[in-house]
Amino acid sequence: MNIDRQALLEQKRQRLLELKQRRLQKEKEDAERADAERSKSPNISDLGQQEIAKPQKLEVKRVDVSVQVGESTLKPSLQYTAEQSLVLRFDKVIQVEFDEVQSMEDREEARRESDEFAEPIVPHSPEPLKAEVVNEALASQLEEKLRFPFSKLRLGIREEKEIRSVGDSPFVVEQQLGGFLDRPIVSVKTTPQFPELILVAYGASDTKLPDLTDSKGLAIIFNTSTESIFPEFFLHCTSPIAAIAFDKTDAFRIICGMENGRLALWDLTNVKPNQLAVLPTLQSSTLASLHSQGKKKFTHHTMPIVLIKQPEVNSASPSVVSISAEGVINVWSLSILARPKLDSRVVKKQAESERLSLKDSVYVTSVLISSHYMLQNTTSYHAPEYKFLNNTYLGCDNGEILKLKNDKDKSVIDSIFSTESKGKVTSLVEFSWKRNLRAAFAVVSSHMDWSIKIWQLSSSEPVLQIPTTALISKLISRPGHCMQMVALNQLSPPEERTSLDFWDLNVRCFSPTCSIPLPDDFGDATLVEFNSEGDKLFVSSRSGRVVIWNVDKHQLDVVSNERINRDIDGGIMHYLKSTDFNI
Repeated sequence: MNIDRQALLEQKRQRLLELKQRRLQKEKEDAERADAERSKSPNISDLGQQEIAKPQKLEVKRVDVSVQVGESTLKPSLQYTAEQSLVLRFDKVIQVEFDEVQSMEDREEARRESDEFAEPIVPHSPEPLKAEVVNEALASQLEEKLRFPFSKLRLGIREEKEIRSVGDSPFVVEQQLGGFLDRPIVSVKTTPQFPELILVAYGASDTKLPDLTDSKGLAIIFNTSTESIFPEFFLHCTSPIAAIAFDKTDAFRIICGMENGRLALWDLTNVKPNQLAVLPTLQSSTLASLHSQGKKKFTHHTMPIVLIKQPEVNSASPSVVSISAEGVINVWSLSILARPKLDSRVVKKQAESERLSLKDSVYVTSVLISSHYMLQNTTSYHAPEYKFLNNTYLGCDNGEILKLKNDKDKSVIDSIFSTESKGKVTSLVEFSWKRNLRAAFAVVSSHMDWSIKIWQLSSSEPVLQIPTTALISKLISRPGHCMQMVALNQLSPPEERTSLDFWDLNVRCFSPTCSIPLPDDFGDATLVEFNSEGDKLFVSSRSGRVVIWNVDKHQLDVVSNERINRDIDGGIMHYLKSTDFNI
């Protein structure tokens, strides 16, 4: 539009210049004609004497003005030529049409139309190098002629990659979430159905927080698809959250266990697009209402929930398992939380008829439901839904590890693993691998006695006890990578702050492979978690911050190869070969 307007103005200017030249030429010709006529005309005094001496009769002529186009033959007797004065003339644009006065609405509409038809601004991108253009052209020509592509090795193309030294950490910070709530984080979960979402559960806070963060129990679903992490849903409940998880069959449903022993479920299927705060769709009954239903044999959770898990997701009606700190196990249907789906099971060390003593009480600190299912006699099942008990391990505050079973009798404990040390079990993880065409399986536990222990199912004592230089408060295995795990150190002398270590037992058995550096202003770390693929690591702080690390596989291999020293530490497999380690 600007180009057309300039062209129109240029045409008008040329037209005005032509009119000016014609006018000046005509004035010049008129002036010359007037001078010539004045020089030919007689003196006025002589003309007067001749008229007096010989009076003449003038002949009257009629002229048709509509036909006559030439000059008249009659010449006036007197002609006066005005003196020409110097006149300054300016070039001006002559307006021949009236402007239409536009309203503000018309102007805004015109502006929008101009913006709509305007060409989009393409961001400037760096031009490719000459070598890249030549290589691409060569590859396309060969592929077109020979009907199959060549590899970059055949074409001699080298890709420029960032050169990193061995000392660089394989864990690279990808995103960070600020601690805008100033509340400790108790759980971080992800789901393969929506990999861009993270579910963050917050613990209790002593400070009063306004608006959406005022409830005691709070979990927030964050979106990490952009550079800045932003919240999408605020999930509220009546008590601080102790454990939380996405529903494996439907990620629109989220279930949590609270510190008061109750369960809550949120269903986001029918949530409005502009709705942020979401209340539970279902909640478990209170203790009073449960006592009023005496016909059912179930035990209510009265202590914090330690684990929320779905062991079976392929069944027609998937269930969820809840295990509390006092050893109560319940199986729930996601359609109703008024009461458990099956009779409750209680973990205790004596027969049901005996009186419970303090030394026989169980306080659960960590739970492992193994994916390595053992062959059991199906006729001994108390209930098919409880068959996960054969693969369940409970870590206790007295340092013992309880392996459970699903038998017809009332006893739930199958075997007890313990040592002389009574350090609390902080974490339980599992590792499985192939050995002699058979699947081998081991349980790894961390304790508050400065040690990591590896257990064999056939022995009540650990196969290997690894001393550590730090008190490990959390141990998490890396999914899809055998013998790799991350340890969250609660105390690591001489430093008085928390730290992170990456362990690869195949590389080193008695020391971590490398450390994961925390930001200086991060504070005390409270939680560490991997996503389902094992390529991202989430670490949360007491102030509510979350740092997301991306695991550089290539750099991790470089660091691991540099740390290998078979003469000093041959790794866990080298040690297990020298022992009679069976399934």
